[in-house]
Amino acid sequence: MSTSINIFDFVGKDDIRAWMREPIQIAGKLAATDGRTMFVSNKRSNLPDPETTSLERIENFLEIAAAADFYPIPELSFPEMPPCAECKGSGKHDLKTCPECDGFGDAEAETDYNTYDVEYKTCGGAGKVESGQPVGECQACGGKGKCWTEIDRMKVKGIPFDMNPNLMSRIAGVPDMQIAPLENTDISKSMAFKCADGIGIIMGMRDAT
Repeated sequence: MSTSINIFDFVGKDDIRAWMREPIQIAGKLAATDGRTMFVSNKRSNLPDPETTSLERIENFLEIAAAADFYPIPELSFPEMPPCAECKGSGKHDLKTCPECDGFGDAEAETDYNTYDVEYKTCGGAGKVESGQPVGECQACGGKGKCWTEIDRMKVKGIPFDMNPNLMSRIAGVPDMQIAPLENTDISKSMAFKCADGIGIIMGMRDAT
């Protein structure tokens, strides 16, 4: 877990919008956002304003967060990490999704008498096959073989909606961290956070359907 905020955790590394892929300036401060999270540090910035029409809306979100009722973050109970779906727990990226089964590994087959599962021959039921590329660290899990997904959820005491553990891990362990739910605002189902490093927002999970 972090002991201070890493602003690069909040950039959208693979986002199609270039201004989200690196730190930017918001209200004269060094900042970053990936569309689901935003962090504005206490450090002054000489960067140009980001090339986006959303700047006014982002600054409005920041004002909403600053006016929230903060309280010390409770102890966080993270869910167990499942095996990485990309590398099947190997931590390596020398595998790719099986083109025959699209990663499912097996298929349901029926006869006149019963229904049963059949493994695909290409991957032997694993859902992955060798990519033919050089072996290296899996980018999805950072080589750990386990990672949370974008749909994983966790409860945070005092927050009336679910949060994603990947996003919450960005602020876990930071000294003097405080949080606040942003219900009944223009960014409902979001959580504000602040510490000595700055202030930010993490979007909550939508209701499961």
